[in-house]
Amino acid sequence: MLGIVPFGLVAGAAGVDAGLTPLQTVGLSVVVFAGASQLAAIDLLGRNAELLVVVLTGVVINLRMLMYSASIAPHFRPLRSWWKSLCAYVLTDQAYALSIARYADEELDPRERRNYYLTVAVSLWVVWQVCTVLGIVVGARVPDSWGLEFAVPLVFLSLLVPAVASPPAVVAAAVVGSTLLGALAFAATPALAWPYLAGFFLLGFQYSAPPLRFKTTPFLDSLSNGLYVLPGAAAYAAVSGSHPPVAALAGAWLWAMGMHTFSAVPDIEPDREAGIRTTATYLGERRTLAYCLACWLAAAVVFGLVDVRIGLLLAAYPVLVLGIHLSGVDVDRAYWWYPAVNTAVGTLLTLGALWRLVYA
Repeated sequence: MLGIVPFGLVAGAAGVDAGLTPLQTVGLSVVVFAGASQLAAIDLLGRNAELLVVVLTGVVINLRMLMYSASIAPHFRPLRSWWKSLCAYVLTDQAYALSIARYADEELDPRERRNYYLTVAVSLWVVWQVCTVLGIVVGARVPDSWGLEFAVPLVFLSLLVPAVASPPAVVAAAVVGSTLLGALAFAATPALAWPYLAGFFLLGFQYSAPPLRFKTTPFLDSLSNGLYVLPGAAAYAAVSGSHPPVAALAGAWLWAMGMHTFSAVPDIEPDREAGIRTTATYLGERRTLAYCLACWLAAAVVFGLVDVRIGLLLAAYPVLVLGIHLSGVDVDRAYWWYPAVNTAVGTLLTLGALWRLVYA
């Protein structure tokens, strides 16, 4: 309980510091009731970010709630719908961890499980709202050096560890822990980088997880692989204080699409036998190579808008895939050329950037 007190104070103080009225800050705390995403939303609103960016960031930070819900839902199955709705509204890291630990230790009937959970969760809700109001009254007087945004995750981890007593629990804890670490990335970076982090986590989650599961949907598997570009974009925004050039972002996205799809060519037959649908299994080898050629050629052209030298360097990819197709070289063999090609191109790009920084 004590772990959320400083966090609630920070949430209230941050709201008024970002320009929200006291009523708006309290309303956000009541409606959202989610510490990390509240702070993210407050910071973005204070910077006049687009509403879609604010909502998307909050959704990504709270993706872990899907796992909590799936884990705790069987204990609430006999409850009526309105009880389930109330339980879902007050779900938090601490309420989940304490309840799961209690359910594992004792045989409780549905009514006892509900009462224990709501006692914990509603108590946390009340403390959170009171601390938010106190934070509004105190104002932005809590120093940033205290690092209070880490209080809640640390408290949650201290509650979760004793409950990890079986292999499935270890797997679940690892997934939840990695999600929390991802959420902490928002606390460690400026708000300018958050849209890119949000996009990365959302695409990464939906790449493998249902219901969308991009990896088994032709063309979406390729398109979604631009997610690997987003951490670099977030780093650029964090370091430079500005968004990366749109042409560079688009060019890198197209390059990643081509690279992902080319890497699936050697697996066409095994994937078809296993019933896995990808862009490569849908197009076949010849048309997949043409698709990669188009992606890499477009990437070179778009990067040329940033710097002609970068465009010329990246032209190596469409030239190479065209050569593979015309020469009839086995793609399984050619596939292993690309680590060396990527290393060489990356080295030249890095050296060129360093040269420009030092001598330009």
